[in-house]
Amino acid sequence: MFEYKNVKVGDKLKLWPKDTYPKYGVVTEVTPFGVTVEITEVDERDFTRYKPGQVLKFPWSHFRVVYDETL
Repeated sequence: MFEYKNVKVGDKLKLWPKDTYPKYGVVTEVTPFGVTVEITEVDERDFTRYKPGQVLKFPWSHFRVVYDETL
């Protein structure tokens, strides 16, 4: 299993932490090319295109980790 920047399969994430409404996901795959995340929760007031169950792929160049012990 590939591990990078302390990101591993099963990690819970808050996506786009500075957005007005929170979105959360779980890492499903980590590769040398990036991270795959399944969205698990979207604030009900957020009418963006993101929905629970949706899978997103982030290249490492667009992925930044900010640690939050409350997740």
